[in-house]
Amino acid sequence: MPFAVTAIDLAGRMLFVNAAFCQLVGRDEAELVGRLPPYPHWPPEESTILQQRLSRLLQGDFEPDGFVASFCHRDGGRFQVRVRVQPIDDKSGQFTGWLATIDDLRSLAEA
Repeated sequence: MPFAVTAIDLAGRMLFVNAAFCQLVGRDEAELVGRLPPYPHWPPEESTILQQRLSRLLQGDFEPDGFVASFCHRDGGRFQVRVRVQPIDDKSGQFTGWLATIDDLRSLAEA
């Protein structure tokens, strides 16, 4: 399975999602791109925790090895993912946001 990928700007706005990300959360690109948090794939009961983690990330505090989080599929199913982020720079070297790759831990457990 290809990696799920998303990119966000410095305000947390989703700039990009690939097809694997859309499939993972059961939503199409139009529902995600342009969204600010809380994102529709965040379980409501974990929204505060995820918002705090995102706030730290937007301030430049990120975990190089990634972190485990819960996501929510459109159908209501909850599952664990590992999120790894790296900074995005524009052509001039200016920091513009974050690129995240997301591993579905369910598929890794089955492998």
